[in-house]
Amino acid sequence: MWVYTKLNDKEAIEQFKSVEILNIEIAGLFKKDNNVCQPCRNGVSDIGSKRCEICPKNTYFNGPKNGCKSCPKGTYSMDGSNSVEQCHELRPCLISDIDVTYSECIDHKRTMSFRWHYFDGEEAICLPNHPDTELKSLPDPTVINCKGCGIG
Repeated sequence: MWVYTKLNDKEAIEQFKSVEILNIEIAGLFKKDNNVCQPCRNGVSDIGSKRCEICPKNTYFNGPKNGCKSCPKGTYSMDGSNSVEQCHELRPCLISDIDVTYSECIDHKRTMSFRWHYFDGEEAICLPNHPDTELKSLPDPTVINCKGCGIG
């Protein structure tokens, strides 16, 4: 499957809904010998592997000889980061970093719970224990009444 994206050009996006592919070039193989692979440019590959793997979260690509390296302490990165510059500092948590979740409504009651916003479902992008964090601890879960839908 091919996906074409044209960023920052609203006119082009609205005007052209599809793209015709005129040429496809396969990179990674020497032209003389199609059995010899080139090293991965921005990832790692085990010997005999047929593809390059991107570096996982909280690591970055540190060159073909070094592979994936952990981000410095106090920083995080997304999957596929290609340099230490893509390791971002964990900042103090703000009130806007709180996610609110609601339980299922049972007997017209539900529980409203709070947690820090996570960038990948597992790790926070801020430090709750940072001295400049706006809220030192999350609110306790709260039982609230379920609201019914209005007419319409």
